[in-house]
Amino acid sequence: MTLELEVIKSCEIILPHGSVKYQFENQIIVLLVTQGQLKVEWFKNKINIQQNQFIIGNDIKLSNLSNNTAMIRGFIFADNGLYVEKGRSPLIIKPDDSNAVDRLIASMELCMSEKNECNWTSLKTIASKLTDLISGSEVTCAQVSSNDYVPLTGTIDQRLILINRYIRRNYSQPLSLHSLAELVQCSPGYLSNTYSKVFNISPMKYLQKIRLSRAMELLLETTLPIREIANSIGYVSNSQFTDFFKKSLGVTPKAYRIAHQNKLAKARFLTNA
Repeated sequence: MTLELEVIKSCEIILPHGSVKYQFENQIIVLLVTQGQLKVEWFKNKINIQQNQFIIGNDIKLSNLSNNTAMIRGFIFADNGLYVEKGRSPLIIKPDDSNAVDRLIASMELCMSEKNECNWTSLKTIASKLTDLISGSEVTCAQVSSNDYVPLTGTIDQRLILINRYIRRNYSQPLSLHSLAELVQCSPGYLSNTYSKVFNISPMKYLQKIRLSRAMELLLETTLPIREIANSIGYVSNSQFTDFFKKSLGVTPKAYRIAHQNKLAKARFLTNA
């Protein structure tokens, strides 16, 4: 049984400290968080969801507790039996190694982009993928409870994996240890210590490693001004980025770019000689 689409919500913006409530009798709403972080509340339960996570439910409230805008998009479907139980806890679908969620996100972005009309074939494909996700044929859609983020015993705390993935996807944002800890509802000290034990690097040093690698790529492969490169990897000022880069590699970003350009020019000269 495939979901029957009724409404497309191409883009909704939830302002800082704003909220929105969705309550349906015979419908379910499927929302993708495309920017920011939101608190989901239902009955006496609550949990945080972040960018590239889906929330599926029929009685939920979304709140933006940050000072930045949050964005969501998605669909409203007729409840045809997949989600009949009224008052059922919402489903949180997170990206995983199967890439099923990533494929669905890509399909939604293509369908809803301004350059592409959202045709009926694309919509049916999306509805089919969502049906698979909800029924659990492609990924496990664990129902969320108030104890969802209790640390695991004997295994890796799954919050650490979420943070690792979040850093890789959001390194261009102004992340801090405190903000990362808030995402998974734990203390900064716990996050730093347990993350370091599992990955042999602290979350903030891992963030710096990702940013440095991306900066080196942009310096060598593009002609972007250094200030733009700094902004694109999450640094608010050129001086802050330059200090970080020099501390890491011993040279400034400008010197690094010039040195490699000279090496490349010399290699081309010798090849053509």
